[in-house]
Amino acid sequence: MTEVLARISARRPWVTVGVWVLLVVLGLGLSGTFLGSATTTDFRLAGRYESERAAALLEEKLRGPEKLAEIVIVQSESLTVDHAAFRTKVEAVHEAIMALGPGTISGGIDDRPLSHYYQVVDAGPLISQEDLAQLLPLLVSVDQGTALLHYTLSGTSQEATSNVEDVIHVVEEANEADDFLVLIGGDASTAYENNELAEQDLQQGERFGVPVALLVLLVLFGAVVATLLPLGLAAVAIIIALAAVAVIGQQFQLVFFVTLMVVMLGLAVGIDYSLLIVSRFKEEMRHGLSTRDAVAKTGGTAGRTVLFSGATVVLALVGLLIVPASFYQSLALGAILVVIASLAATLTLLPAVLALLGPKIDMLTIPFLTRFSLKGADTSQGGFWDKITLIVTKRPVISLLIVGVPMIALSYFYLEMRTGLNDVNTFPDKAETKKAFLLMEEKFAFGAVGPAGFLSPAEIVVSGSIDDPQVMAAIERVRESLAEDTTFTLPPQPPIVND
Repeated sequence: MTEVLARISARRPWVTVGVWVLLVVLGLGLSGTFLGSATTTDFRLAGRYESERAAALLEEKLRGPEKLAEIVIVQSESLTVDHAAFRTKVEAVHEAIMALGPGTISGGIDDRPLSHYYQVVDAGPLISQEDLAQLLPLLVSVDQGTALLHYTLSGTSQEATSNVEDVIHVVEEANEADDFLVLIGGDASTAYENNELAEQDLQQGERFGVPVALLVLLVLFGAVVATLLPLGLAAVAIIIALAAVAVIGQQFQLVFFVTLMVVMLGLAVGIDYSLLIVSRFKEEMRHGLSTRDAVAKTGGTAGRTVLFSGATVVLALVGLLIVPASFYQSLALGAILVVIASLAATLTLLPAVLALLGPKIDMLTIPFLTRFSLKGADTSQGGFWDKITLIVTKRPVISLLIVGVPMIALSYFYLEMRTGLNDVNTFPDKAETKKAFLLMEEKFAFGAVGPAGFLSPAEIVVSGSIDDPQVMAAIERVRESLAEDTTFTLPPQPPIVND
């Protein structure tokens, strides 16, 4: 089959190339238009798990879609909240944030009008002593040198993650003025900075990986044209896969890491597959075959190897689609799409390009690299890999021990591997959100603040009638049990009942 595909592509190369050019143009348009809305920063479980059912009940029966909270930190090394300059700074930051409008900021603590310490103090008798006792530890540190400003963001979590950029800019401007430290921390800002860090890592990887790949390919082929082919094919596969992600993401939102997977794996398999094809094609040409015959024979041998290799990768990744978590499903889908795109381009586009180039594939030869390249090597007998293969096949048991024992020894570190979720603790120290959460852990008794002002709020959902004595008795037993549990920093809050 692969030989037939290669022969057809070589027979009408311009038609094949033209079709792929149209696909690339279409792919660029689709990804540019829809890719942004196809991905999300939300990590969700797929299926009717208890936590998902609880979240659905909360959204349906009580509060609607959950809103994200952000906390702005204002700290001074020399002043306390009793100083006028401290109050001026806090109120200036608050006014700048509220000026962003209701499209960005919905409210303060738990969507109420109160956001910072001075508002609570000025409210005076309007706030009960019980509420005051709960609010003050959430607003001012014990040493009085750090104040927190609480905000609830408008819109869905996806919209909040996008809109929080404006809040971050306000905080950055405030941090650059006078002697106050101003930071921001919360779910939306953490997700936003996570996106930024991931994008920076991807760009850094491309800046490092692509030049290294170019250098290796130049040494291997000794010619510029042959070197650019694998990179070009990888780029085509990435564009097509990202377009597919953009389309699929309109129906099933994918975690934003899917784009990183597509780019990284696309570069890897695109270069790998085309490297094998180009190397075999050049070898067949050296054996005296015509261009079309060399393309066909390459498709029947190296092309078949590529097909089975890619199919194996796809089948292995299908298992990840079964895992009921959007993160793993997104990564698996991105990997599958880019491998399929790479296979399609390798088995059709590449043969067509090789048919057009023929002997010109060795154009722009670099003289001093030719002696190290495949062109200058005798690949039939006596080469390095030929000798290694002979040694291994003559002494298979010894070879297995020499290679296997160190690999088994190195696998010990798997037992020591620590796994967990990606949170601010995994961020680099320069990350502003990490600085914010570490400062909250240091200055406030409740630690890093979560969406409701606590370390990590646990919401227990009870679906039943409050007129049922058994239901109310069960709720009270749970409250008493939680009140005695030292895992929880603050006592259980009064139950919230829907209409």
